[in-house]
Amino acid sequence: MPFVDDAPQQRLRHRRRHQYQQEDADVGEGGGGGDALREIPPAELQAHATALREDDHDPRLTWLWDERIFPAANVLSADPEQTWSARRGAPALFSVRIVSALPRCIARVELLPDMLQPTAGEVEHVVRLRGADGGLRATRTFRGRAADRCWLRVAFTPSVDLVRAVEVETTACPSWVAWRQLRLFERCRAATTRR
Repeated sequence: MPFVDDAPQQRLRHRRRHQYQQEDADVGEGGGGGDALREIPPAELQAHATALREDDHDPRLTWLWDERIFPAANVLSADPEQTWSARRGAPALFSVRIVSALPRCIARVELLPDMLQPTAGEVEHVVRLRGADGGLRATRTFRGRAADRCWLRVAFTPSVDLVRAVEVETTACPSWVAWRQLRLFERCRAATTRR
């Protein structure tokens, strides 16, 4: 068996991870009034994907939604090379449930799209925050240009309390709907001491 040197691939993967981390070095900085943003750890999240097209129940197309091929949990991985793909265009719905004991105060949702070149272009993503009862807490719509490996950031100002789930519905996309990573950031209030 011939020797295969995969060191260049490993260096490339390390460089990409480092690039994504450098981009977001300011995430932990204070947000005024003693507040700070904190990323919710992936261990406290559970991902799920849903089809939104009429042909989704066609038995000939069931392979498109085979979770073994592109599991939704890939989006919560620290490795941007592990992706989730709807394997079709819009519309598609991707959701993340917060499985920790307490609901969260969401300040920002970050999405890293997986778009094949040259399909970068205009997109529309509706981001919804839901409470424990499934009720809608807040909605923001991202409309604009997106490209592969360029973070899309959706801010909720003021932060939204009592959030248990985040839904990302893609309503327009020039390519298949696919995500490399999704990150949630909560607002952490600084502790105050009373005298």
